[in-house]
Amino acid sequence: MNVCVGHWTTLCMVATYRLIYDLTSQKPISLVYVLIWVWLHVQVLSQELAYVAGFALTFTTLAFPVIVFSLYRRFPVVMHWFALVSDYLKNQVSQHKAGILFWLLMLIFSLFLYLPLTLQIALTAWEFDFHEVQELRAWSHPLRLFIPYMPGFQTYDFDYIPHLGDSFESYGQGSPGLYLLILAGIGWWQIRRRIAVWLPLVLMLVLCLLYHPVLLPTLKLFPWFSFNRHGGRASLIYPVLFGLLAMTIQWPRQLISQLIGMLLIGLMGMECYTGYTQRIAYPANVASDSLLHYCEVIRQQPGVAVLDWPFCTVGGNGVGATEGLCPYYAQQNAVFTFRRFYDKSGVGQYFGRLHPDQIKPFLRDGWPRLLTPGRTFTAQDWQFLDTFLHRNNFAGINLYPDLLTPEQVTQFYQHYGQPIAETKFPAAGRVVFIALKHG
Repeated sequence: MNVCVGHWTTLCMVATYRLIYDLTSQKPISLVYVLIWVWLHVQVLSQELAYVAGFALTFTTLAFPVIVFSLYRRFPVVMHWFALVSDYLKNQVSQHKAGILFWLLMLIFSLFLYLPLTLQIALTAWEFDFHEVQELRAWSHPLRLFIPYMPGFQTYDFDYIPHLGDSFESYGQGSPGLYLLILAGIGWWQIRRRIAVWLPLVLMLVLCLLYHPVLLPTLKLFPWFSFNRHGGRASLIYPVLFGLLAMTIQWPRQLISQLIGMLLIGLMGMECYTGYTQRIAYPANVASDSLLHYCEVIRQQPGVAVLDWPFCTVGGNGVGATEGLCPYYAQQNAVFTFRRFYDKSGVGQYFGRLHPDQIKPFLRDGWPRLLTPGRTFTAQDWQFLDTFLHRNNFAGINLYPDLLTPEQVTQFYQHYGQPIAETKFPAAGRVVFIALKHG
């Protein structure tokens, strides 16, 4: 979910491209537009930093020399720049005072919301040295770009991994659609002499397509990609980059051009039909009424936290798994997300990247021993768990009977009482809530 939500990044890249296009076309640029452009760069900080916001920041970084060069060509006397900027600001303020004030306030408000949090996340993450941490470092073969959404060729129908030797993460990875690729090629050919217009787009594509987290870590030239470990997630911006190249097309009126256009429309229709019908065939998991009722029962209980038992604390880089902190990864790596429905803290989390130092408290307190599948609790174990739950004001326990032995389930019922609610979580199976006594 964090990777597919890309609206601010998309808008930021489109706004940057329009700024380049207008500058190279010597069109007037309003101060209001510049403020919106800057504001969008702050808005992207509200999105995932290493895989979403980073693409917008990278595109702007690549575009910045082009922007400066275009300004220099338009105003070659650098000594006059101060006077030109001063006159520009006076003129814009006199014409668009209300709009300028509004977007300045929006910019300040967004900076207040997102900049401190972004700096905190970045500075905290950079405290850890991940170079010695063994992890999955996945990449996506550039040839995936040419995979069409057609029966027999799409990634639901054909497994390309044995042939490409890359890592497959999700449907459509690296494939924006063959029709869009062809249109982008035509668009680029028509503006090939306007290097300043297409250069940032092509550079961005090259950096993303050639990225390999170990052999050729092109994206790691930029600090916001320090923790990027999967090149295939650049698929998020491929439609944006190819779409921007394609939108410059001036379609000729010759018969052969019209026929090619009709063929491309047909290809587009086929790919859209194939892709979307295939996606619809796999229904999304939707929270059932039973699940929502279960969470509402938990919400009403006194206490600030809920213990999932067993719980799963693991990183996408594998940290926590070998240490025994996630004995049922396939069933439980996403159960922590259900806490949004009952609005209480929990134990357990799936982290994209986890450092061994971050799980030391779990190891110190012996949680892997308690999480051992099939383990029967001793009196000392129950005393430890009781102290932990009451000291931290837990509301109760989400118990997963399908992941425990009948003896373990019976032990929990005997020790804490019978459950007061029951439902099913996707993948994790049956879950029951045992409320803890307070007072």
